[in-house]
Amino acid sequence: MKLRFIGTGSMQSKNCNSSIMIDNILFDIGNGVVRQLDISNIDLSSIDYLVITHFHGDHFLDLPNLLLSRSFRKVLNKLTIIGPVGIRNKTIELMRFSFGDGVKDYNDIDEKYNVTFIELNPDAELLVNDKPLKAYKLKHANNVEELGYVYDNKIAYLVDTTICDNYNEICKNTEYVISDVTDLETSTVHVGLNDYAKIAEAYPNNKFYAIHRNTYSTENVKNVYFPSDNYEINV
Repeated sequence: MKLRFIGTGSMQSKNCNSSIMIDNILFDIGNGVVRQLDISNIDLSSIDYLVITHFHGDHFLDLPNLLLSRSFRKVLNKLTIIGPVGIRNKTIELMRFSFGDGVKDYNDIDEKYNVTFIELNPDAELLVNDKPLKAYKLKHANNVEELGYVYDNKIAYLVDTTICDNYNEICKNTEYVISDVTDLETSTVHVGLNDYAKIAEAYPNNKFYAIHRNTYSTENVKNVYFPSDNYEINV
């Protein structure tokens, strides 16, 4: 599998908002991600699945741009959009807000934009490319339905979240961990680098990548990788 870091930044950094791509699966599509895909020469037709963690703008806001760009460029493959319960209605609301003109209601979004929605509860699992994708409840902000994902029992995508029981278990048992590491110190809504480095030290057989990063010094930090936008690895 090819793992590409589309964006590694937070809303406070100059890097693109956090997003990764595993083969034909794009995880999160915050503002600026569609532009970053173009800069990275990634054809939109190579994306068959879009997986959303939650409905904050830096993880969800560019979805209308993706749908319109696919339509304008005559991308023919069906896009399956996976996310928390309510994702179809949230997408329609966002389309109305972004492009509504009083006539369009976007209730035909499935047919018009050639998409299928799959809504997941925490602990749900489905097959994507014949490999398991499992959703886990994480802890971000009050009343936010925040999901983390583990794909192929091998790659974890954990943004936005603070440290919680599911987070610790995933870090312990997953070979590649790609995590929100927003600042140096852990807060009630984000993981901090100081704690993340300790977790990485505790599980030296796993690989820990820090994304959703603000600007801070990473000197002398062991066991944690700090990928740049468009960095890719084979897993």
